[in-house]
Amino acid sequence: MQSIRQIERLNQIELEKVIPSNASWHTDYRDTAYLYIGGLPFELSEGDILTIFSQYGNPVHINLVRDKETGKSRGFCFLKYEDQRSCDLAVDNLSGAGVMGKVLSVDHTRYKKKEGEVEGIGDEEADEVDDTDKEGDDRRKRRRTASISESEEERPLIKEEIELAKLIKDIEEDDPMKEFLVKEKRAEVEEALKAVVKHKSKAKDRSRKHRHHHRSRKEDGDKESRDKQELLQWLNGLLQLNLTKVEQCGTGAALCQIYDSIFLDVPMGRVKFNVNAEYAYLENFKILSNTFRKHHVDRPIPVEMLVKCKMQDNLEFLQWSKRYWDQYYPGGDYDAVSRRKGLGAGAAPALPPTSRAPAAAATARRPAGGAAAPRSGSRQAAPASSLLQQKNAELTETVQGLERERDFYFSKLRDIELLIQQAMDADPALEEDEGSLLKQIQTILYSTEEGFEIPQEADGELAGEEETF
Repeated sequence: MQSIRQIERLNQIELEKVIPSNASWHTDYRDTAYLYIGGLPFELSEGDILTIFSQYGNPVHINLVRDKETGKSRGFCFLKYEDQRSCDLAVDNLSGAGVMGKVLSVDHTRYKKKEGEVEGIGDEEADEVDDTDKEGDDRRKRRRTASISESEEERPLIKEEIELAKLIKDIEEDDPMKEFLVKEKRAEVEEALKAVVKHKSKAKDRSRKHRHHHRSRKEDGDKESRDKQELLQWLNGLLQLNLTKVEQCGTGAALCQIYDSIFLDVPMGRVKFNVNAEYAYLENFKILSNTFRKHHVDRPIPVEMLVKCKMQDNLEFLQWSKRYWDQYYPGGDYDAVSRRKGLGAGAAPALPPTSRAPAAAATARRPAGGAAAPRSGSRQAAPASSLLQQKNAELTETVQGLERERDFYFSKLRDIELLIQQAMDADPALEEDEGSLLKQIQTILYSTEEGFEIPQEADGELAGEEETF
């Protein structure tokens, strides 16, 4: 930038002192048709440079100097117009102009073509290349030619550049606003070029992210498929089943037996395996929910989602169950087939008897003559006692579940009764209207089975309570 200012200062001094052209400091190269263009952004190709400089004339030759090893631009070039006036216009208007954040240096110069260099656009790709490396020279020439054509195809003249060229062409030379208007329009061109480069960069980033996202989605899908296969192999091995899909866990049966292998007290006799009805699935999940509550498993069961037998919901719950099993499985062999049949083989009873050891000790202390029969009876009674205790535990759990359901539905009916009573208290006319909806609901709530009577003992107890109070 400093050299440009010095050149402009020298030119101004010459004009002020009216120095004749033959005495000018650059008279030896001023009348040449060649220009030296420095300060070029490295991203610009020959096509981009021609686009910028064709505003002031018709370029007939360009040589963008490139590195002979990498083929990349070195940031300066030599350009020739078909007439001298175009050179003067380019020097006056583009020297010191900014392009993509860099300041151009444009001036007249003498240029001597290299041996074998042909004048023309697109054929003068030779730069500082070793002539002996013919193959490398041809390869770089093809690459640069492709770069020019690609640049010209990908980035045609933008609207601001067309407007600038039209302005320079139409404006009068002696127009006092010429310099201001051209400078203003040139700034617009620079901003527009920056926006174009930024847009291309964003488009490349989006394309790169899209490819990465597509690849990551494919990898995630492969990983999920491996996880499903591993879970199914583990589940079939543990429970001696032949499940083929994770969605089959939506029946709740396999999940119940997973937790039976941990706690050994799930009533497997009530778990239904070969069912296809949603109400049967709900019964299985009710058993699983009771097991969670009994053993304080802090995990909600999304029953409504699981019974739909969708893959993702069942996969997530099965993955969590596998982690829980890894942490709490007591070890040892688990006879899944016997547990499903309700035989209890290989499983500890829910309520282990506490009197077994003292009974055995008392038997050992008896005389030898009468010891054989009690020992035989004890061995026969032990499995039966174990089965009875297990059955008793299952029945107790069933009763508890029924009582919870009874209390749940009774509380709902009680809430409905209170709401109706509040509405009738607010509007006594509703109670007298037998055809009203509230009165009909109340009639249903208070109705009993045909032939049902309140026991007399209950009446007597109520009367006694009233007398007491």
